[in-house]
Amino acid sequence: MSSAALNQTVREHGTMTEKQSEYCIGLVKSALDDLEAENARLSAVIRKCLRIARLRNDFDNLWWLNYELLDLSTDNRIAVQEFASKELSPHYTRDLFEQRAKEYEDAFVAERKFPDLQSAATKKPKLLNQNESIEIIESRIASLEADLFGPPAPHNQGVARMLRQQQINNLKKIVARVSQRVHTFLSLTEAQLLAGQVNADIFERNREYVDSQLKKIAPDALEKFAAVYKRVEEGEEEAKSQALLSCRRILKCVADAVYPASNAAVVGSDGLSRVLTEDGYIARLWQFVFERLGQTTSSKLIKVQIEDLGHRIDRVYDLANKGTHVTVSDFELDQCASQTYLLVGDLLRIHDQGAA
Repeated sequence: MSSAALNQTVREHGTMTEKQSEYCIGLVKSALDDLEAENARLSAVIRKCLRIARLRNDFDNLWWLNYELLDLSTDNRIAVQEFASKELSPHYTRDLFEQRAKEYEDAFVAERKFPDLQSAATKKPKLLNQNESIEIIESRIASLEADLFGPPAPHNQGVARMLRQQQINNLKKIVARVSQRVHTFLSLTEAQLLAGQVNADIFERNREYVDSQLKKIAPDALEKFAAVYKRVEEGEEEAKSQALLSCRRILKCVADAVYPASNAAVVGSDGLSRVLTEDGYIARLWQFVFERLGQTTSSKLIKVQIEDLGHRIDRVYDLANKGTHVTVSDFELDQCASQTYLLVGDLLRIHDQGAA
């Protein structure tokens, strides 16, 4: 498997809790330390990698990592097929399952090819396959090295020792190839997990700021966010509709706090004069951003955010109220809730700067 393919499969893992992520980072660091240590046993590192892949629902990497310990020898092929069928097949379509099975088996065989020592002198030396697990290969290396450095054999000892050394070298090359793949998997996983932890820290800081500011200027909006989270967790269609309605009300609460309705006409960013009513909370948020930031790039971007989120909430809300035959996906609901939160954070920072 190429580094690009490994990177793709590492990225496509399931969502983890913060505690799971921290535990997984610890496993990754431990495995990397073991791998980079002198005289490390690769098979032991792979076992840690299997734990990491299972924790992250990283089924592609779980597949080839298991192959390294199960091996593809004739006697063990049934165990390999049972593992793939029971643990992996539920997570793939039939076509993709067959494609992955061939891809990983081909990679396994390719990594274990080495020249036949008996035909090495010919113009076209044959390639042999060492279709055994890494653990068995490591044991073979240890056994061969013990023979190599033991008492010399009485007959043909020079030739025998040379062939044994070449065999050791070939087996060590196989271990080195697999070791490089394992190191790539671990380093990519480490980078992805650490990036996720940084993103989580950033979001947590933003959450603390938003909650503290809402408590000051729009406590009703903060209560409605709590209602949104509760409704999202329930997952029922009626709960989804209520969550979206709460998103609407949150935006109105913020608009009421930062730019209350008025009977006085104001000139907007388009140069037109209009009265911003109680119901026109989206227009009031636009006007608030325009008056605080002017015609800057930032103000234009936030205006687009406001408009897009308003349309999105309305569309998904209307969809949620069309009846049982039309359903709102969890993704759509999550997008509305999370974008509402992020937009409110931007609006609160603009208000905070103005107040300061």
